[in-house]
Amino acid sequence: MVNTPVQVCVRTRPTAFFAQDVIVLDESKKSIEIKNKGRSGKQSGNVNYLETKKEDYSFKFDKTLHNVSQDTVFNECCYDITKSFLEGYNGTVMAYGQTGSGKTYTMIGAANNYKNRGLIPRAIQQVFAEMSNYPEKSFTLRVSYMEIYNEQLFDLLSDISDTQLAKAKNDAYDDNMVIMEDNKGTIMVRGLSCHIVNSEEEALSMLFEGETNRAICEHQLNKASTRSHCVFTMYLESRSRVESEGQTVQSKLNLVDLAGSERVSKTHSSGLVLTEAKYINKSLSFLEQVVIALGNPTREHIPYRQSKLTYFLKDSLGGNCKTLMIANVWGEEQHIEETIGTLKFATRMMRVSNEAMINVHMNPDALIKKYEKEIKELKQELSMHDQLRGINQANYDPYTEEQKVELRKEIRSYVNGEVEELEIKNIRRIKEIFVQFKTLLKEASSFTEPESIHSASNREKQQTAPASNFAGKIHEEKIHEENGVGEVESKTGFGFGEAKPNVDFQKKTKKATVLSAREERSTSAVVPDTERSKTASKIIMPRNDAFEEFKHTVGKQLSESIKENSASLKEKKSLFKNVTQRLNDIKADIDNLKTKIDKKQVENAHLGDDIVDEEEMLFFQSIKERKETYKQSFEERKMLKSEIDYLEKALETLRQSLVADFQAYYDERYMEEEDNRPTQSSRSSRYRGLDQEGKEDVLDEGEKFEKLQIERLQQEDPESLNYYLAYKKASKVKKSVNRRQ
Repeated sequence: MVNTPVQVCVRTRPTAFFAQDVIVLDESKKSIEIKNKGRSGKQSGNVNYLETKKEDYSFKFDKTLHNVSQDTVFNECCYDITKSFLEGYNGTVMAYGQTGSGKTYTMIGAANNYKNRGLIPRAIQQVFAEMSNYPEKSFTLRVSYMEIYNEQLFDLLSDISDTQLAKAKNDAYDDNMVIMEDNKGTIMVRGLSCHIVNSEEEALSMLFEGETNRAICEHQLNKASTRSHCVFTMYLESRSRVESEGQTVQSKLNLVDLAGSERVSKTHSSGLVLTEAKYINKSLSFLEQVVIALGNPTREHIPYRQSKLTYFLKDSLGGNCKTLMIANVWGEEQHIEETIGTLKFATRMMRVSNEAMINVHMNPDALIKKYEKEIKELKQELSMHDQLRGINQANYDPYTEEQKVELRKEIRSYVNGEVEELEIKNIRRIKEIFVQFKTLLKEASSFTEPESIHSASNREKQQTAPASNFAGKIHEEKIHEENGVGEVESKTGFGFGEAKPNVDFQKKTKKATVLSAREERSTSAVVPDTERSKTASKIIMPRNDAFEEFKHTVGKQLSESIKENSASLKEKKSLFKNVTQRLNDIKADIDNLKTKIDKKQVENAHLGDDIVDEEEMLFFQSIKERKETYKQSFEERKMLKSEIDYLEKALETLRQSLVADFQAYYDERYMEEEDNRPTQSSRSSRYRGLDQEGKEDVLDEGEKFEKLQIERLQQEDPESLNYYLAYKKASKVKKSVNRRQ
């Protein structure tokens, strides 16, 4: 168990009007100072932006990020927690701040821009990239997306009806999702759907699908203000493919986008938007109360159950979790008051401490095998201990039926006075004696007339005597052996009789087969002469023969061009393969030289770190030369790749032209006569149908653009392809949900 305090990172929203005279950031010292003392309150309309007590403030956090990219935010804030999530730790990353400070942009990013994607898409990408590095493990990843809107729970990955939305607006929505806590303190949501995802694209599609269902509205400070708290959760279960211990490691990663706190005097909200703002501020106020209580070591009660947000975050705040909060601030002078409030809350959050541990769960079947093994080992130890003490007859296995019968006889002899005492060997025998005494007393008390235990034993013998005839009774009840097909007649009713086992059914089967063949030939009706002549007038030459004729006459030039480009493509691919092999060989040489240098440095450690002998210097020079060769070969490979792509596209264009020209040539020369010949439009539609059945679909302009876009992404940035495909998929199935209509 690791005692880990909640980490806090402050991120400023980029703005051209940053209040640099008031807010002083020192990223090297990870500190922020607010120089507010002695300044006069400034007015802007009817809003006083310096209502706070005019004092200077100094804050120190784990990280301060000013005007940084999304990539930097992920590497500094989310990378380590995602890594721990793969190792089996629970993790939570939440974004907190005033409305319009960039929380949703930090967590989700710009959905239509891969470079500006947020922490959630980057975490998904890292999870699948890391899982591919552990082939010895089996992973199962599930995702869920939950929204807390007006203190009601919504599943963003399921269909939300208009009736449910209307009830939510009127506080009458009775959701079927309930936040629960198991006996280990793990928080779960009953009724929340969890979806198994097998690829990065599937997980991103779930994220984008949930985003289309979020509650969003516009006010004066934010054109796309999220009106709810949203939690995207990944659940990971991993087990070893190699070891058979049966243990599984389960962990979850909560990525929380909190709704922004807002002042109605600035947003000028009214109606439903005002109601939403009240719920948002109320839940954030309860969150602050929980954080204050957790920061006070003398506080006994933590008010987690005041709101659904705080109850859901129970194991993230003070529980089994590694938690990080990103405090988003809007560094303009008119938002100084909200900035100070956010930084104060972030300071309180740093006082909260969690106890994170790897979540290992044992498979029940594996536990049984483990306990059986431990019991066997303990019995062996007891046996060795008894032998050292001179006890050779000790046995620790459960009593068998034969041993129980013998013990009952001894007890009866003891009760009837035939023996003076019962032999006591170990605790096992004492317990079994009491069990048999209890059984005999129950049997004696069930008699209607008083009987002795001795008479009861005689009655037991009479009851057990017929058991010897059990096999004979079964033999008598057996009707017959299975020696044929069918069922015999019963005493009542009728049966089909019993066929002899050697009856030959093959003659009838052969006749039936011959009859079936004759019927098949008779049912295939002969084509009438008129139809046959009509078909003959339509097609004179087979299509394959016509295509060969076309390639040697009208389409000869296109055919020759295809052959030349195919030969060039084959040559370029061969060169590309050789260059790739050369690069791999150079890389192997560099790694080998690095290994030799490390070994040499270990050998020369006693000479000092700055001492480099002649052999080691030669190794360094060789590495430098090979790196230069590697660079040249890499550029050559890159050039060959571009030429191969160009030739493949050119070949594809030439093939399509050849097929299209042949279709027109074939229709004109070998189809029906002029008066019955199809029009140009019908011929082209027929060609499109042939192309669909044969090679590939004819793409429209939008599909061509999408295909080119995918090819461009594959060349420039292959990692962005899954993101692009998931976004396109979510756009096609977009469900418009407006909670303010």
